[in-house]
Amino acid sequence: MSETIGILTWNVCGDKNENRMEELEEIFADIEKVGQTVDLICLQETSEDGVLLDYLRENHFFCFQVTEGKNGGRCYIVGLNLEALNSDPERLCLERLWVNYEGPCSGPLRYPVFIDFEMKGMNLRLYTVHSPFGNSLWECIEAYGQDAETAAASDAFAGVFATGDFNLKMAEDPEQAGIEQYFDGFIGFSNQWDHIFGGGPGITGVGTGINYPSSCSDHDAVYVPFEMGE
Repeated sequence: MSETIGILTWNVCGDKNENRMEELEEIFADIEKVGQTVDLICLQETSEDGVLLDYLRENHFFCFQVTEGKNGGRCYIVGLNLEALNSDPERLCLERLWVNYEGPCSGPLRYPVFIDFEMKGMNLRLYTVHSPFGNSLWECIEAYGQDAETAAASDAFAGVFATGDFNLKMAEDPEQAGIEQYFDGFIGFSNQWDHIFGGGPGITGVGTGINYPSSCSDHDAVYVPFEMGE
């Protein structure tokens, strides 16, 4: 039996204004028009007192909000659609991937986060990240990719999904270092610095990826439906 897992990622660049909520409403409506759903949502650079956390909770998402780094600042929101979720949400835990940073960084140190859960009868893992800059970017992406590849190669998950604002594009020619080299065997969709990749034995294909230009953020929202099966 086949299923689809639809994933949305977006660096909102702050969400204290109502226009972020209005844009997200439009994105959800457009995705529904093409016959798809948002099962998982990952947002970067949200505000602790922003508008999107309450909006998502009011629209049937079980959400976590945690800071991107250890010392405050902007936050991640990771949301799971309660209509598709099999796990008891009260037993779920959003964990941080503690990267061992050694190189210089030109901004705050930020860490990937991930969550394990059951959805639509499948065990899944979801990551998101807002990568730091400088040499720390490469340390972050390498650790992130290694962890995701290990999870996807295990028999614990039907699908492992890596999302976020990686601050790194796909390679423009084969000799360049692009984000794809860190997620071997994964498929997905990218727009500039924002990516959604999926790997694991239960992923049978990927549908048409869509990017949604934003008037209030310098990042587009990115949506990908993954085809899942035996």
